[in-house]
Amino acid sequence: MNVKGPWKSRLHQVTQIVPDANGANLSSLGGVRRAALRHRLSFEHLQYQLELNHLGKSFFTERL
Repeated sequence: MNVKGPWKSRLHQVTQIVPDANGANLSSLGGVRRAALRHRLSFEHLQYQLELNHLGKSFFTERL
């Protein structure tokens, strides 16, 4: 999976929307970076779960 692809396209969109406002631009970029990291973490979590299932091991899931 290309992780940089969505990040670069979203970064380009944000800089096109807010090119001059420094404060808004920085906070927008922080939000984009945070969302990209959250997406990557959820993807790695899914990969770890699939790897454990493939090995026949259980994966702890919290029940409500």
